[in-house]
Amino acid sequence: MNQYSLLGKFAENSLSPKIYQILGNRFNIELNYEIILNIKSFKIQDYAGFNITNPYKKEFFSKYQDQFTCSKEAIETNYANTYNMKTMSAYNTDVYGLLKTLTENTIQCKKVAIIGAGDVCESIKQALKKNSPPDMIKVFNRTIKDKNILPLDAYKKNNFDLVFNTTPLSINHSQLFDLKYLNIETQSTLNGLSMLIWQALKNFEIWFDFKIPDKQKLKENIYEKLK
Repeated sequence: MNQYSLLGKFAENSLSPKIYQILGNRFNIELNYEIILNIKSFKIQDYAGFNITNPYKKEFFSKYQDQFTCSKEAIETNYANTYNMKTMSAYNTDVYGLLKTLTENTIQCKKVAIIGAGDVCESIKQALKKNSPPDMIKVFNRTIKDKNILPLDAYKKNNFDLVFNTTPLSINHSQLFDLKYLNIETQSTLNGLSMLIWQALKNFEIWFDFKIPDKQKLKENIYEKLK
């Protein structure tokens, strides 16, 4: 059996195992996908491939980067979230998931706010770089980590066309990309579940070396099942 996993300290409620079960059944591929919460108990040699989420993305990448052939997006954002042990390659598919979600919702904007300065912040910037100049993207955070981050209480929703929420906070905006998948039954597909499914489709192609036909239709089908 193909062994795969998700490593993340807060990943116990992730929908990833359900998504990969659906994909495995759809393409008649037997795989086991498990969740690992503690990086100290994670052994990369036990898996054919794996995903990494917060707070371990950059920590793992920094430690093991030299062992993998890294995608352009992984190098540019300084982290990978998807690893293929069969080819010893590492990818940032966060950028892909963000781009696909923005595209399917035909989102075009200039002035962007990002709430939260975690790892995915760099992927959001990469996904937006064709349409939003860097000086039009503002990052707000409770903790000021560097001069490019603004205090959260300085955020004014009317100053922005689109707001990305990468935090557990509730943010009100007419065009909100909420990376959480809470209350998705009342949201458009501009949310973290849409991004997660797009990522899973890409990861599946990476791990099993084939192109999924009609990904848009399959993505919509999976979204409705999980919703």
